[in-house]
Amino acid sequence: MEENRDNWLKIAWRLFYPLLLYLGIQFVAAMVGSVILTIVVLMDGSLLEAGSMTEQIIYIESLVVGPASYYITLATNVLTIPFAWLFYRGDKKKRVALGQEIAYNGASFMEYVLIAMVAFGACIGGNNILLGIGLAQIDTAYQEVSQTLYSTGIWMELLGTVIVAPVCEELLFRGLMYKRMKEYMTPGTAMLLSALAFGFFHGNMTQMVYSAILGFLMAYVYEKYHNLFAPVLFHAVANLFSVVVTETGLLDFMYSSRPMMLISGVLGVVVVVVGVRMIRDTVKLEPKDPVSRVEL
Repeated sequence: MEENRDNWLKIAWRLFYPLLLYLGIQFVAAMVGSVILTIVVLMDGSLLEAGSMTEQIIYIESLVVGPASYYITLATNVLTIPFAWLFYRGDKKKRVALGQEIAYNGASFMEYVLIAMVAFGACIGGNNILLGIGLAQIDTAYQEVSQTLYSTGIWMELLGTVIVAPVCEELLFRGLMYKRMKEYMTPGTAMLLSALAFGFFHGNMTQMVYSAILGFLMAYVYEKYHNLFAPVLFHAVANLFSVVVTETGLLDFMYSSRPMMLISGVLGVVVVVVGVRMIRDTVKLEPKDPVSRVEL
C-alpha cells in the first residue's frame, strides 16, 4: 500500500513539476515587478503628494494585476521556455534510449493548412458560442483578463500571445504533460486529462471551457503529426485570429446580436468537425525508419 502511494506521488510529481516551476517563475516575476513599480511610485513626487501610503500601495497592486500583468506573464513565459525545452529534450533522449519513439516523415504544407483551418474554426466556434450563451458576459474574471490582454497594443499582443505563449504552453502541456501521461494511460485518456489541466490553468470559467476544448484538439494534432510544431501552429493561429479580430474589428458583424454569435459559433464548430475528419482521413505519416524507432 505504501509502495503504491509512493508510486502515485512520483507520477504526480513528474506530471506537474514543470507547472510548479512555471508558477514559481511567475511569482518571482510578479515580486520583481512589484518592486520596480514601487520604486517608480516612490520616485514620482506627484504620486507621493496625491495620497497616503495605503493609497499608493493599492495603486501599485492595481498596476501589477492590471496592465503590468501582461508583461509579467510574457516574462514568465520567456523564462520558462528554456527550462521546459531542457525537460522536453531530456524526455526524448530517455525514450529514444528505451526504443519507445519512432521518427516519422514530415507532413506536407497542405496538411499543415488543415491545422490552421481547424484552429480558425475552433476560435470562432468556442468564443462565439460562449459569448452567445452569455457565459463570457457574466464571467467578471474573464472580462478583467480580456481587458488586460488587449490593452498593450497589437504588436505586443502578437509577440506575447501569438508567438511566446503558444511555444511555452505547448512545451508544458503537450510536449511534457501529455507525452508523460501517455506512459501511464491510453492516448485518449491522456488527451482528455491534459486538456482539462490546460483549462484549469487559465483560471476563469470562460477560458477554462474554451482552453480545455482547444487543449484536446491540440493534443489530437500532436498525436497525428508526431511533432510539437503541430500544436504550436494550432495554438498560434487560434490566438492570432482572436487578436486580429479584436484589434481590427474584422468580422464585427458576428457580434451584432446573440443569434449571430450562436450561428457563427455553430459554423465554426462545423469547420472544426470537417477539418478534424480531413486530418483523420488524409494525415497518415509513415515512419522514417521502423528499425531505429527514433522520433524527430
